[in-house]
Amino acid sequence: MAMARDGLLPSYFSYVNQRTQVPINGTITTGVCAAILAFFMDVSQLAGMVIKMHYDSLMLPGPVLEAPLSL
Repeated sequence: MAMARDGLLPSYFSYVNQRTQVPINGTITTGVCAAILAFFMDVSQLAGMVIKMHYDSLMLPGPVLEAPLSL
């Protein structure tokens, strides 16, 4: 919700259900994308992609944040 409110995502993703406090549009969109990937890819491809994305999310930001600034 905050990313959509800040303009980093479309405002479509900013809707939150009042009763459950769940971002319904984001949840449905993510589920549909995951279902499409699962339908067209075999399990080993999906597992490899998930592992690579997880590794990248953990390892890449560190060196980028620690790099010295050159002005």
